[in-house]
Amino acid sequence: MDAVSLTQKIQASRLLTDVEKNYWSGNLPHMNEGQIAKLVSILAEAENLSWNEGMQDYLAIANKNQAAPV
Repeated sequence: MDAVSLTQKIQASRLLTDVEKNYWSGNLPHMNEGQIAKLVSILAEAENLSWNEGMQDYLAIANKNQAAPV
């Protein structure tokens, strides 16, 4: 999978927080083929998860906690 397509998949993932999306997009150029294959697999699994209110709540809390100053 090319870098542009993978970056689009990262940004479209509902499971990743904004911080995680930035992390993976930023590190993509430094990843080897095995790491990229694993990331593709994880993103594919995430696309197949049932999206429910509990997952939405979890992601909202995770995003809020990552945005809070330490």
